[in-house]
Amino acid sequence: MNELEFSEQNETALYKKGFDIKNDLSAAVKESQETAYFVLNHFEKHTVTIGIHYCSSSFKDGVQLSNRVKRRAQNIATSRDIITDEGTILKGIIEPSQNKTLPDIENFLKSKLELSKKEFWTNKNKQRIEIHPDLLKQNATTLMKYGSKCYIIEEYPTADHLEVERTPIT
Repeated sequence: MNELEFSEQNETALYKKGFDIKNDLSAAVKESQETAYFVLNHFEKHTVTIGIHYCSSSFKDGVQLSNRVKRRAQNIATSRDIITDEGTILKGIIEPSQNKTLPDIENFLKSKLELSKKEFWTNKNKQRIEIHPDLLKQNATTLMKYGSKCYIIEEYPTADHLEVERTPIT
């Protein structure tokens, strides 16, 4: 049993029937949780042999959001990415420093480290090269000597690729 919630489709009808919103942080219907507990207690007292479970709107929203993030990660991750259990994406990134440019680093990756173009991607918008984290760790010392900054980042699989963590490789 899910907590009753307001939605775009049912909002007018619920207000007409006298229902109100639980609080400013939720779309749940006021007193619907208490009603759910009443129903659960009723069935528990009468030893009905069917299982009844209650799911609050906040819990349902959290689970749905988590599942949506995980599905999105599965759909957009490349062979250069690692998907975490939470659905975020780990990437190795190389940023230029010490008078190096992205094309300089690309040439270095191809000629000196003998990486194929499939093993890295140049993200011109973010001015970095993206590479599998394990491959970056294997080559980080050489890349840093060449004049690059190396990081493992964690980001959400959203349109803006919100970065939530950045760990320098030293």
